[in-house]
Amino acid sequence: MQPASKRQKVDSPKEQLVGGTEEDLRDLFDEKNSVLLPIKDRNGDIRCHTLVSKHRAEEIRGARGCLTITRGDYVRITIGRTSMMLSHFVYGKPSPGIYVDHINRLRRDNREENLRFVTHAQNSQNRAKKDGTSSQYIGVCFAKQHGRWQANIQLQSETKYLGLFEDGKEAARAYDAAAIWAYQDTRAGLNNLLTDGEKELALVTEPVLSRPRDLPYGVQKVRTGKYEVTKYRKFRGTFDTLEDAIKEAEKADKEADDKKELKFIEAKITRNAKGQAVILAKRKEERLEFLVDEEYWHELNRGKWRMAHAYARGRFRGKEEALHRAVWMLKNNRNEIPGDKVIDHIDRNPRNCKAVNLRLATRSENGQNQTKQDNVSSEYSGVYFWKTRKIWAAEIRRNGVRFFVGYFGSAWEAALAYNKKALELYPNDPKLNVIEA
Repeated sequence: MQPASKRQKVDSPKEQLVGGTEEDLRDLFDEKNSVLLPIKDRNGDIRCHTLVSKHRAEEIRGARGCLTITRGDYVRITIGRTSMMLSHFVYGKPSPGIYVDHINRLRRDNREENLRFVTHAQNSQNRAKKDGTSSQYIGVCFAKQHGRWQANIQLQSETKYLGLFEDGKEAARAYDAAAIWAYQDTRAGLNNLLTDGEKELALVTEPVLSRPRDLPYGVQKVRTGKYEVTKYRKFRGTFDTLEDAIKEAEKADKEADDKKELKFIEAKITRNAKGQAVILAKRKEERLEFLVDEEYWHELNRGKWRMAHAYARGRFRGKEEALHRAVWMLKNNRNEIPGDKVIDHIDRNPRNCKAVNLRLATRSENGQNQTKQDNVSSEYSGVYFWKTRKIWAAEIRRNGVRFFVGYFGSAWEAALAYNKKALELYPNDPKLNVIEA
């Protein structure tokens, strides 16, 4: 990143920002009712401006508020030790689940008349049209298979079909009417093609939300009455009957599944410097190695693994799972692990996920098989020095119950007593202290 003093100034009208160019803000500037407040960098140079109502500008100056710009091109204000979005300072802090939306989509225009409280859906709906799309209008795209313009709207995370139109402008008008009715707000993100009267009518007129077709994915009926099949971005032909088109679509799905399966089967096993099979887990820019069995590597390699604390987690058999748990299920041909059990690393190394190093254990057994923490008074597990009495003591836990073993004159005597109690409480696989002679 360049130093602040060398950064290019953003007051050039040619530099397009999400928050709006300086020229956009100056076009909206009204000397009687609004003020352009400068936003400075660390060196005190003016980086850009934000537009606020005149009485709010006086409040900001009176409170000695410091304005900064975020990477997302939002403006923040800091007064003393309190920092908040400038839009929240101007319009009020929203309640949970509610957002402050910039009506004209210019994030540096923080005048009160440009702000409103909205839901997440309304906030998402009021976004600028992306570049490189088939239509300049929001909610409109060109349907090649029909040779006409199609209007859609997102309602409750679902795409609703509004119809096909000969003219893109007519499709945009249909979208505007549907958006006004859905959000009950004439200020919703619109193409602004309706008159004031049409907007008022749209508030009380429910749009017709129809379905474009009742055909399988990838099958389209064209104007000639035939059926075209396009799967996985590849055109597969035109068919006279729907049955033939469906068969071709199913054939394409099977070919894609077989190709994907072959890719996993033929994948070359990833190995570490010692030639051992490993699964790589992502942590930022790093790739950390986890030892696994070669026979399970291809199945595990289907998922993408990431670091979660000391363990690797990812998608396994359609759900979120830890890598060591997935290995145990593969070894034992199980789809789940008993609810009262956990999978324990016998050697206490979370990176060693080989099946031979994993065991089904109770939470108490798992807790007992832990590595001794650093910066403790004793090198032995379950042993500590009681400073008040100046004596060594030993204790052990099972199922959340603490068992006090006793007081001892030395650490190794306490460790021996701990080992004896551990054999009693954990007869199958106790964790014992190694005591040198």
